Amino acid sequence: MRRFTLLLLFALSATAQTPLSLRDAVSQALSTHPLLSAGAGRVAASEGLWRQAALRPNPRMFFQVENLRGHGQPGFVYGCDADT
Repeated sequence: MRRFTLLLLFALSATAQTPLSLRDAVSQALSTHPLLSAGAGRVAASEGLWRQAALRPNPRMFFQVENLRGHGQPGFVYGCDADT
């Protein structure tokens, strides 16, 4: 009697699976396949690089002067003493 009850419980738990149609099985396999998700990531990255290449450059100019002083001996010569 105890074995029968145990067998009945296992049989009832086996019916908890939901049946899949072919269309559902294929869509689930395509949505969880790692190579397809990696390929989608590569496509998104290449589209981002394409958009970045199409942008205009942002021109910048930096002007920096170092070692500039107005005092001291010997006198300051801009062309020789300043780092521009």
